[in-house]
Amino acid sequence: MRNKEQSQAWVQTVCWGQRCLPTEAASQEEFRTGDEVHIWSATVPSHFSCAGVLSAEENRAAASFVFPRDQLRYRFSHSILRLLLSAYACCEPASLAFGKNRFGKPFLRSENGRSPLQFSMSHSRETVCVAIAMDRAIGLDIEYVDPVFAWPEVAEAVFSCDEQRHLAALPQHERLSAFFRLWTQKEAWLKAEGTGLGGLGQTGRNAITAEGYQLHSFFDENGYAGTVAVGTPVSAFRFFQYSWV
Repeated sequence: MRNKEQSQAWVQTVCWGQRCLPTEAASQEEFRTGDEVHIWSATVPSHFSCAGVLSAEENRAAASFVFPRDQLRYRFSHSILRLLLSAYACCEPASLAFGKNRFGKPFLRSENGRSPLQFSMSHSRETVCVAIAMDRAIGLDIEYVDPVFAWPEVAEAVFSCDEQRHLAALPQHERLSAFFRLWTQKEAWLKAEGTGLGGLGQTGRNAITAEGYQLHSFFDENGYAGTVAVGTPVSAFRFFQYSWV
């Protein structure tokens, strides 16, 4: 098992340029044996049509958004999720069935209950990311590093005492990026645990330690911070760019 420093390394640049078909990535032995996690990134286009992929419930959810751009973002992200998972599950996208735990976290169903495929999706602005793993809890969060975001107020409201002390001990010019690293670590970890943001109010929840989870944080060249959290250590986190055209 990797030590704490390695598993929580802050990767300064992530190359999302690796391109291959999802079916090719899904067939890699390292993934099928559970030794690596795949993270896919896609950019929301100005127009998108993928008829017959979403369920009636998902189409209703998309239509409930007031603004067309939000409707597009929902349809695109959930279509990409289905297209990716169908490649890994070797089935048609529309045939996938989802359930939710008591905190609302979705999971993939199979004929025998839960599928061994685990996933987590996150989006920020026009970027959508999906992390997929085999037989292990997983959580993903990405956030655009916005220099005008009121992060001190958010940190005071939701960060643990240890997390706040960690931020306060850093030089001023490092605190913005450190906040987003901690925020994505915290949300990815809580997603992996299955509680999501509902776990924020629990005292002592400290993403700096995140006992029992391997965290892999990154910062990409487009200004996004992200973290993937897994409940069982893996040897590699592999990044792919999804092309839907």
